Amino acid sequence: MDNSETFDKLVRELNPLERRELLDKLTPETVIEAVPMVEFELEEKVDLENEYNELSFFNKILVVLKSFFSGKDKYQITESVLLKRLEREVLKDCNGAISLSRFELYEPFLDEIIELCEAIKFFKPYIEMATGANRDEFLTYLGSFKIPEIDNQLRLCTDFSFIEKKTGIINEFDLKKEVLSELEKTLGKVTGDLRKSMFVESRTIAVLGDLVRFNFKQIEKFFVVKNERDFKSCRFSDIDSSLEKLSNLLFSFKVPPDKKLLEALYLYSNNGVKLDESEELGNELEKFFTTAQKSLDDIRYFNQKVSLERILKIIKNSLDYQPKNIGGGEDWFKLYSSYWQKRAEDNYRVFFMEKNRQRIYRDIRMYLEKPELPTLKNYDGVFKVSCAFLESFFKTKFTMTMNDILKKIIKDGRFYKKSNRDEITEAYTTLIKVFHDLKKFIDPNYKSDNSDVEEIDEHVKTQPEEEAPKEVVSVSPVDTARSILDTAIDCFTKIINVVYGILYGKSGGKYDSLSNLAKLISLQSNDFIIDLNEMYEDINNFNKILQDIIALENSEIVEQI
Repeated sequence: MDNSETFDKLVRELNPLERRELLDKLTPETVIEAVPMVEFELEEKVDLENEYNELSFFNKILVVLKSFFSGKDKYQITESVLLKRLEREVLKDCNGAISLSRFELYEPFLDEIIELCEAIKFFKPYIEMATGANRDEFLTYLGSFKIPEIDNQLRLCTDFSFIEKKTGIINEFDLKKEVLSELEKTLGKVTGDLRKSMFVESRTIAVLGDLVRFNFKQIEKFFVVKNERDFKSCRFSDIDSSLEKLSNLLFSFKVPPDKKLLEALYLYSNNGVKLDESEELGNELEKFFTTAQKSLDDIRYFNQKVSLERILKIIKNSLDYQPKNIGGGEDWFKLYSSYWQKRAEDNYRVFFMEKNRQRIYRDIRMYLEKPELPTLKNYDGVFKVSCAFLESFFKTKFTMTMNDILKKIIKDGRFYKKSNRDEITEAYTTLIKVFHDLKKFIDPNYKSDNSDVEEIDEHVKTQPEEEAPKEVVSVSPVDTARSILDTAIDCFTKIINVVYGILYGKSGGKYDSLSNLAKLISLQSNDFIIDLNEMYEDINNFNKILQDIIALENSEIVEQI
């Protein structure tokens, strides 16, 4: 999608402050608990000497005896005793999930992993919309919930129409400079607590996104049944790296998403949904919040009951193992600023495209001397304004005045250069064909009766006979319209060049005058040269306007691709 398309859908109805007020009315009273997802905190390295000293007298004797017979340091034996104690705790919590002596995990552990996967899976459709290629857009949308005053200022200061009215600046480049200056000042207001608030949410989204994308199948596939009497089991070595990655993610996912973040996720993933005072939206949000709270509780329960940190201490045979804190979300402000910069550029393009459109439409109305733009009865497709303008030109200006003048030049004029005659003749006859091609394009039922534009007579060189029809190649409406319009532009340009030569050309130049121009003037009266001048100005103006509107409509087609 276009970078601003979804954002526009989400904010087009209300500004952030108004939307906040409305959502406060619609949002159910479901409480989203702010309880940390993980209670475990990083610890200092285990002091085995101190742990040994804390053992009971009987356990100390056992440690010394084991050390004597195994040849291991008593502190190594102390660590083994503590790991065995930890194993018993895990076995009690997870109902026989692990065996330190056999280096295996069992089916009860897999069941807990599957339940964790299901809890995390709830967030998948929402988090996928908010991350990846859409991350900058979602963070901007989230800003309308978390920092609505700043968001409102940013949307105003990137509104070129608003800034133009506010400052009175008309010049295109000065206006853009002013907008970018205002944007930089407003982004500079995002400091202190505002940045901290957005960073917390950005980090939550980043880590939750990693959890959603975690490959739980990579763990599940190693749990197999060895024989009919056994439960599924898995060796430590098969999944230790996967469990370590999952442990790091769960440890990093400490701060749960708050209600505003969940609300933003829901609305964004549903393209904003229509914000009205409907009971239906309130009910849907109620269901969403309730399920989100249950999923978060299930993740907390896993962390409390299973505690991968304890499992991995056993697997790695080390009390010093601790999960790592994974980064994420630190680049939120860079993405946020970049989005508003791009939005300002998009608004700049759209604003001046619209101003250009209004100028061109004004030129069309003035040229045709009509209060409304020309329209086509049977056509509303690509290049509709260009086609309507060209058709209107053919039906009025060309048919009523220019056609006769051009035919007089071609039939009665004596050119110094044969190339000039050939050029204007070819341009004229091609224009006749363009007219009929245009009529067929805008109206498939059109049949030529030569009444709209009188065909050139036998004294004028006509187009060569058409060759036998070749294999039909499918051409898109866009390409057909472009071909018709480009051909018209080419013909008008050739006519303009030849007529300019007749009026102002110098002997020996590429475009020269007529050798019998004085005679034509005397035969037709002085009105002929006046008509020729008017036609030159008329076609020149028409050609410029037509090129402008074609360029505008072409850019609009490109925008839509």
